Amino acid sequence: IKMRPFSNKSKSYYRNKYNLPQNNAIYLCSFDLESYITRKNPWAVINSFQKAFNPNYPYKPIHENVNLLIKTFKPITYNRDWEILKNIVKLDERIIIIEENLDYYQLINLYGSCDALISLHRSEGFGRIIVECINLGLEIICTNWGGNTDFCNNEFTHLVPYKKIDVIPGTYPFWEGQKWADPDLNKAAEYIYDIYKGKRLNKKNFREKIRNRFSLENTGYSYSQRIKEIIENLS
Repeated sequence: IKMRPFSNKSKSYYRNKYNLPQNNAIYLCSFDLESYITRKNPWAVINSFQKAFNPNYPYKPIHENVNLLIKTFKPITYNRDWEILKNIVKLDERIIIIEENLDYYQLINLYGSCDALISLHRSEGFGRIIVECINLGLEIICTNWGGNTDFCNNEFTHLVPYKKIDVIPGTYPFWEGQKWADPDLNKAAEYIYDIYKGKRLNKKNFREKIRNRFSLENTGYSYSQRIKEIIENLS
């Protein structure tokens, strides 16, 4: 799949396909529930979104031309935290949940129809969704912690500061004695509002650099060099 920023025509087509508002600013939060909801931290995304755009309960929100799209799929087993989250977001009609399986092509088209990605993870491996959304031209708001810091910087992405906190017992495997990030929600809300007002950091030269760095050729070469090192150290 050639990942490039969508034209206005393509964006409009896929928004219509997925029943998304045509003219609103749409912020995306996408994650796998089987990767532990506490680590993916969608609560932080919801809270920072509502800090930026007051839900104004029980009346209509002041900002009605914004949406937060939460994409995941139905959990394999009952997930209490997810059920609580779904019930609470019903209070804010601007928050849309898509809870279904999509193939990769469909998923990329859904991502490409959005304007910004918010990933307020507590820890991250590589950050595949972040890379995909960079290539699709979305603005990126993400925790300044984890594997994504290998390729994200303040020049082209909106990095959210954090403080380290203890991993709560039972929220992740091998939690004993471990720490992870607690992102600054006020700063995340500031970035969300900045994007709404028109601030853009994700530039073409940054996307080209990312595509080159993670191309099949360069990734394959890095793997081959590492395998050589391992073999040499074993001999």
